Amino acid sequence: MGRAEVDRSYFKFITMLYLFFGNKNKIKKETESLLQSRTVDVYHLYEEDFVEKSFFELTSFQKGLFDDTKVYIIHEASSHVPLKKILPECASSENIFIFSEEKAPKATRELFEKNNGEIKDFSEKILQKKNEAFNIFSLTDLLGRRDKKALWLSFQEAKKESSPEEIHGVLWWGLKNLFLVKSSPTKNPGMSPYVYQKNLSFAKNFEEKELLSLADTLVRMFHERDSVSSLEIELEKFILNI
Repeated sequence: MGRAEVDRSYFKFITMLYLFFGNKNKIKKETESLLQSRTVDVYHLYEEDFVEKSFFELTSFQKGLFDDTKVYIIHEASSHVPLKKILPECASSENIFIFSEEKAPKATRELFEKNNGEIKDFSEKILQKKNEAFNIFSLTDLLGRRDKKALWLSFQEAKKESSPEEIHGVLWWGLKNLFLVKSSPTKNPGMSPYVYQKNLSFAKNFEEKELLSLADTLVRMFHERDSVSSLEIELEKFILNI
């Protein structure tokens, strides 16, 4: 970081102590912005630098008439120095202390707050997509369990990623499996053992005539879609009436 020459009376640091933590590139930009067009000497210090140079030597410097403020950027050292002892000295010094850390535990932040330090969090925020793990075929399990509420909620999620036609096809596939198992309770109608056993347990939740009626409803709504009512609305009615 270079040194900028301006009239010293133009700017005066109000805060002498800073804690920046999180993304290193963002911390670097924030530091450069803070020091831009200031007459300061900047020193980067790391853990090994405190073996021979104590904080007392850094904080005790008193600026003379023509002396520049010194800025010490301290990298990843807060866990290796006695913060409780040195932060009051940093805060009262005429030099500037910027602690650059990857992480800052609550106890560390509280120490800086206690000493009127300015704290900025540049941690990367991890955003999780709500629907990232949604599996449209989970609708068939909820249909088999006859869990109307959960099926309706999952239908709302499915609409965000799938068309009404796709949802209809999945529900038809699940209903067809239920009917095949219900109408052949003692013989696997050609399904994988896992799918067969699962549908065998689900089939207990329906009478065969109910499955035929539901199948008739799905067929009718598909052929009448967009002429009598939208497929999306009819699917919702279907779910609320299982």
